[in-house]
Amino acid sequence: MLVLSAVTFLSILLHVGIGWEATVLAGVVGGVWSHNRWFVGSVGVALRWRLLMMYTPFVAPAAFGVPLDTLSALARNIPGEAVVGATVFLGGVLGGLGTAIGRLLRVLVAETGNTA
Repeated sequence: MLVLSAVTFLSILLHVGIGWEATVLAGVVGGVWSHNRWFVGSVGVALRWRLLMMYTPFVAPAAFGVPLDTLSALARNIPGEAVVGATVFLGGVLGGLGTAIGRLLRVLVAETGNTA
């Protein structure tokens, strides 16, 4: 639970500070830090995308419909809510990719340390 919370918080910091592309790094940290929890990066990053999507209507409720309409227009009449759900899903995929990279880095460092 601590690792999941840390990955979610780190993902928020990276997204706000650098950009959405940096959220993979939060998954990498989750992969290095957790031992057998392959889902930590996926769930942590997807949770962060979900939290920010819930935060937006509270900050600017009137303007929240504009991105939904724009996304639905870009996706050719798919409801904006479905596009937002797909965005959260893709955030989870990015987090999962970061977790896989982090776990491989952890194994690589462990193997390198054993041979030296």
